[in-house]
Amino acid sequence: PPPPKEVMGWRARWSTPTADAGVGCMDECAKQSWTNYINDSALTSVVICTGFNETQVACAAKARGARAIVVQSAWPKFNVSALENASYTKRWVSAGVKNLKNTTPWADGVQLDLEHFPRHDMEKEDLVEMVCEMQSQLKAEGMSLHSQDLAPWGSWGVFNVTALAHCLDYVVPMAYCSPASSTVAGPTDPLDQVQSQLKKGWAGIDPAKIIVGLPLF
Repeated sequence: PPPPKEVMGWRARWSTPTADAGVGCMDECAKQSWTNYINDSALTSVVICTGFNETQVACAAKARGARAIVVQSAWPKFNVSALENASYTKRWVSAGVKNLKNTTPWADGVQLDLEHFPRHDMEKEDLVEMVCEMQSQLKAEGMSLHSQDLAPWGSWGVFNVTALAHCLDYVVPMAYCSPASSTVAGPTDPLDQVQSQLKKGWAGIDPAKIIVGLPLF
């Protein structure tokens, strides 16, 4: 039989210092929510971030057989102007992998969120080399570059998504906030646009590598 589809829960955490605007509750409420998500759903990976009780969430995920994935916050701030400098990129990746091992030794992989990178300054092929270097170093340490959040739907025109997919376990086109800003109420990810974008920009990628990011708001 084919392997089960990857189902990824993103931005998992159990508490914040103040009331959580996204969940609307404090520690116990958020803890119970993620416990239920992990125990009672088909999640195969949980992307953990924000720095609060990450280890507890990771343990809960692993106990249910799901992978614990962290965002790339372990890496130092990236100097985008040095992207074409292969030596700098390799040192930056190495520093991040080392820090990741020290701070989150339970991590099975990393999720790279390219919303944090100014896309207009990037050279497509330089970014591919950086991503492939990251995957290579992570695999050498028993982890992987699990997925890459490629920001809004139009990102396939900014990034070389086909080349990037060769160095990633998965790519994550975010299927929300698709229409341009408007004062007219409407859907945040119209089905016809989702279908059109998948056919237009992601046709060259193995469908098994694509995780469509859906909103929960």
